[in-house]
Amino acid sequence: MLLDRISPVNSALLLLAALPLVLAHGDEHEHSGMAMDMGSTHVNMTTAATHAAASAVPNNYFRYPEFAGWMYAHIALMTIAWAIVLPIAVVFSVARSRFTIPAQVAFLAVNGLGLFTSIIYDAKTPDLYPNNAHHKMGWAVTWIAAVWFLMTFVNLYMARSEKAKERHAMTADNIAQYDRLQNHRWSRDSGHDSATLCSGSRSPSSDSVPTHKLESPEDFEEEDGSGSEEQGFIQNNPVDRFLSRKVPRISSGRALTAFKIVFTLIERCMPVLGFVSLLSGGVVFGGLYRQRLIFSGMAHAVKGGIFFWYGILTLGRWMGAFSDFGWAWNVKPEHPMVSRFAAGL
Repeated sequence: MLLDRISPVNSALLLLAALPLVLAHGDEHEHSGMAMDMGSTHVNMTTAATHAAASAVPNNYFRYPEFAGWMYAHIALMTIAWAIVLPIAVVFSVARSRFTIPAQVAFLAVNGLGLFTSIIYDAKTPDLYPNNAHHKMGWAVTWIAAVWFLMTFVNLYMARSEKAKERHAMTADNIAQYDRLQNHRWSRDSGHDSATLCSGSRSPSSDSVPTHKLESPEDFEEEDGSGSEEQGFIQNNPVDRFLSRKVPRISSGRALTAFKIVFTLIERCMPVLGFVSLLSGGVVFGGLYRQRLIFSGMAHAVKGGIFFWYGILTLGRWMGAFSDFGWAWNVKPEHPMVSRFAAGL
């Protein structure tokens, strides 16, 4: 009986002794919960601050407000250079006009100003489109344009040399023709008396004197005045002396053929290079087609470019740009009228 009375007392004492431990354990959970809540709050605040800092810098140049004037100046100058001045310069170059060099100088000047504005803008702003192709492409096409300009000088010099040789040959032929006519006249008049000779010399007959006027070197210079205006800027100056030493090395044989092929390819491809440069600049400015999306952008650019340039070629065909090949709604001309290449194409 005594043991039965002691057991409840012992149980009560044990419960009272364990009560502080239970309370302490509950406080520990409460404190740990508060600590976890504070830690999660700190993490959330850090993440929010990171997102806020990231959102403070836009992901493209279109939304970047600082130094926007330099970017708009770059866009305007490059559009004028590559979409307006360059096509005019190419047309003049294909036509071998005397306005070719002034048009090319205007293009290089406007393009140089556009490059200057881009350099200033890049130095003052962060790189919002890392490792983009527009910067490399812009420098590449600029150097190609400079090479085209220099090759135009060489091409004009060679054309001037060829025309000078033709004028010299034609003048020599006229002198020889005049000598033959003089000898023929004197041989016919040798059997007559001096009176007849004198009268014949004063009033020559129609068969002893040619019916057309013999051209002099001055006449050829007047007839070829457009060519002299075209190449006048490279006469009697250091450029002329430099080209007179260097051009003969490539003015004959395979070197001349290779030069003409390269010059023609660059001349015809310049508008296409300008189109690609402007298109890539728009992509970089808008921050489009990043990472894997670049392939989607290339597909759209290729398809859109094909439609655009097909329209340009169709317009040129309608205007008669390919009449030598029979592509301008005309009957294809034969070899005497056009070159062998155009006739056989």
